[in-house]
Amino acid sequence: MSEAQRELAAKNIGLVYYIAQRYRYRAERLGIEFDDLVAAGLLALCRAAIFYRPEVGRFVGFAAPTVARAMHRLIQRTGKRPLHRSILLDFEDEEEGDKHVESRDLFHEADWSEVWVRDFLDGLTPQERVIVDLTLAGYSQAEIGRRLGTSQVSVWRGLKRARKKWLAMQEACG
Repeated sequence: MSEAQRELAAKNIGLVYYIAQRYRYRAERLGIEFDDLVAAGLLALCRAAIFYRPEVGRFVGFAAPTVARAMHRLIQRTGKRPLHRSILLDFEDEEEGDKHVESRDLFHEADWSEVWVRDFLDGLTPQERVIVDLTLAGYSQAEIGRRLGTSQVSVWRGLKRARKKWLAMQEACG
């Protein structure tokens, strides 16, 4: 950044805090701290200062939507993380014989047979494998389509084929 761009961004830091206040409640519900929201906004403000052209209009009119979009993207990405469901399980302490209740994360505790998963992944086409990987990472079908250069419908079809293969494999294995 040039000195003029740095000065422009420094003069408009208040804009970031103003916009962050609008997103604060929604972000905190998802576990995003206010400082993280401000950090995303400050990076967007610097980006706006770099790409700003005075002949287009006022800086605030250019920077405000850029900052708001960055904060909104952060909230969306956090909201699309895969949910891990927990359940309460009773277990007995082997040494003392005491009964306890423990919360277990189903995602990590699920009994996935490595052979099933390996066979399933081997049966997928390279594109289906990428689609499944990105879906499990929490990306939406539209985001996956943009990354792969295909439509959302193509991603949906790829997931549908992968699901059919998974169900067929489960039926075959009993």
